[in-house]
Amino acid sequence: MKYENGMLAFLEIENISSPELLPPNGSYKNEELNLKITVDGFTIIDPNGKCRKITPKTENEFYVECLPVVLRFEESGHAVMTEIQICERWTTMGIMYTKSI
Repeated sequence: MKYENGMLAFLEIENISSPELLPPNGSYKNEELNLKITVDGFTIIDPNGKCRKITPKTENEFYVECLPVVLRFEESGHAVMTEIQICERWTTMGIMYTKSI
């Protein structure tokens, strides 16, 4: 942050804070594949138990740390994987997780 502020000051650019874009916390499950993800703030615990950071792309889309996928939260209570499919089954493009109640 110190480096960023120094660069902005040098370039005479006003520092405008970004809006807080928080994902909806909770557990999400894909019943067909018996996979579960848990969202807590800016972290996600994947079905393998690995904790990963998520960062905002848009107000309802979040990048998943170290993976070329985007997790999109829909108003219907679903979380959907978008972008590129990779080896891990839980990140298959289009896979839908339903928020547990």
